[in-house]
Amino acid sequence: GVNLKKGENQLEITAKNEAGSKTARTTVKYVPGDLGGNEAKPTISILNVSEPTLDPFEPNRGSSLIEAQTTGISNKNQITLTVNGQASTAFTFNASNKRVTASISLQRGANTVLIRVKNSAGSAEVSRTIQF
Repeated sequence: GVNLKKGENQLEITAKNEAGSKTARTTVKYVPGDLGGNEAKPTISILNVSEPTLDPFEPNRGSSLIEAQTTGISNKNQITLTVNGQASTAFTFNASNKRVTASISLQRGANTVLIRVKNSAGSAEVSRTIQF
């Protein structure tokens, strides 16, 4: 192994055999703590939850709209949405403003909504219970 000091390090490698030798030189910059995966952990926070609205054709069903703000993600496949423990794909992700908008189908009583975001640095989640 080679012990590197913080900053630029000059490395020299020499290979020798019967035919002669060859030397190569290069510079390696060492930044402590930087292992190349310097992506920040994602975050998520709920911005708004609309008042539940009643489905006029099914009085025991309703819906609500949730809007959440994220950081550290770039596409929809980094988001998981569950409603009462069931996975849902009824959401959109705007990559420009990093917002998640979800249309939530509600049952009578308490409805638990969980939104999780993840990237290579970790994950974050937020949950909200909506009474209907």
